[in-house]
Amino acid sequence: MEIAIFENFKKALESLTIGEDEYVLVRHLLSPREKVKPHYHPKATEWLIIDKGIFDVKIGNEQRSGNLTNQTTVFLFPKGKIHAIEAKTKIEYFVLRDKKDKTIYAERG
Repeated sequence: MEIAIFENFKKALESLTIGEDEYVLVRHLLSPREKVKPHYHPKATEWLIIDKGIFDVKIGNEQRSGNLTNQTTVFLFPKGKIHAIEAKTKIEYFVLRDKKDKTIYAERG
């Protein structure tokens, strides 16, 4: 599981959006115990950008727990790789994709 730590949200975005490519940025809010079901994007790489809250992230067969208060953490979801998130507390996060793509929910997971 590829993870990067940044001082803040702006520095994370600056690092991820180098070059002249177009990106898609989407804001999400999850309530405690709310889940994003396992899914993947066949053509887009996605980065989950989060800076506070308690949550679990699953990528393929790997799972990581986060308990963030004052740093921005970025999780890389390679194209075609199944991933999911579960909020333990209320969380706000952003996903950045390197292109528009459909979301395909996994049968398993």
